Formats: sequence, structure tokens, C-alpha cells
Amino acid sequence: MNAPVNIRKRAEIELTIDKMIQAGEGFRAPLLRAAADGLIAVTISTRGSPVPANLLKAKKATCVLLADDHPLATGPDRWEQAKTLLRWSEMVILHAAGGQDRHYILAAMLTMISGRVVLVEMQGQHHDAWRALALTMMDGRRILSIVVPPGDVHPRPGAPEGVTIQ
Repeated sequence: MNAPVNIRKRAEIELTIDKMIQAGEGFRAPLLRAAADGLIAVTISTRGSPVPANLLKAKKATCVLLADDHPLATGPDRWEQAKTLLRWSEMVILHAAGGQDRHYILAAMLTMISGRVVLVEMQGQHHDAWRALALTMMDGRRILSIVVPPGDVHPRPGAPEGVTIQ
């Protein structure tokens, strides 16, 4: 299991932003820049990696990003901590659409306002499962769903794995 990404130094965050841009995931940059500026803390969990309890006790506004938008995505079942994280959060953002800068600007702003946000990046087929879990665990707290327009899908079918498009 992978360890969550929790970087705090500005130089490390800027390097991470550069790597994400190179990997075609630069849409997360606004969220990470808010962390680099000291406005919020960001922890990124992939493939069900646990978020350490001490990070959930931080006094700084914190966004826990669960990256479940990849070929091996399973929905909330992969995260043993899913219920705990949703109980911890003041707001959950269910993101089942292509990443856009404005979505991550919004996530940074909502983290500053709410204090504790869980941002779940997911494929569209897992939205209903994540939403059902959030409705059960959030106890009336805010849930924001960002989804593709009716008739569209996420992710969109693309080139086969291993093919480079130039």
C-alpha cells in the first residue's frame, strides 16, 4: 500500500506541482499552491493509503484528497478509513469529472472556509457509491458533487494503455 503524500515545505510543493503538470495533472496546482502559501494543508491519499491520525488533528485548515480516479479505482471500498474521514470532514467534494483548475481553486477556498474537507476524485461509475456513503456519514453536513453533464461520461474513452499521443 502506498503512503499518503503530505509535503509541507514550499520547495517540495512546487516540485510536486511541476511533476503533476508534466504528468498532465496540473489542474491540482491551485490546491497545492494554497498549501505552498501556507493557507491550508493538503494530504493526498492514493489506492487506499491511510491518512495518519496526527494529520487529522492539525489546527490548520486541511484538505484530504482521495485519488480514486485511475484504472484500478474501486470506489469507497478501497479506503478502510473512508467512514472515519467523512465523519472528520466538515464538507466532502465528490469530483467525478475531468479535472479543471477552477474545481481545485474552489476546493482550496472551501477548505479555508470549512476547515476540514475531503475531496474524492473518482470515475463516474463510482459516484453513486461515494455519494451514498457520504449521505450516510455526513449527518447533514455539506456534500458537493461535481459531475459531467448528462449524457457525458468520466473518464472519457481514450488511447489504449501504453500508447503515446503526440
